[in-house]
Amino acid sequence: MSEAIKHDRDIEAVKVDLAALRGDVSHLLEHLRKSAEARTDSARDELGRQFAGFGREAVEDGRDAVSLFTQWFRQRPVLATLVAVGVGYVGARALLR
Repeated sequence: MSEAIKHDRDIEAVKVDLAALRGDVSHLLEHLRKSAEARTDSARDELGRQFAGFGREAVEDGRDAVSLFTQWFRQRPVLATLVAVGVGYVGARALLR
């Protein structure tokens, strides 16, 4: 009978250990989930900052290009008019085909 009692105690000890293990695994998975969320949020924020920077750079580059074209047209009004007429003529010919 003492063997049966010892066997029952061992089974109870295994049950307690399994319950503790289940809790530890649950805590570990929760920690991994939070860590993954933090890394995802960090990556998303970094990409947002980078794309915002790209957008600002593109706007600045566009403004610089417009400024250069405006300056060129102001310095050469006759040539700019001839270029505009030539582009319009070529465009009209292309559309009429």
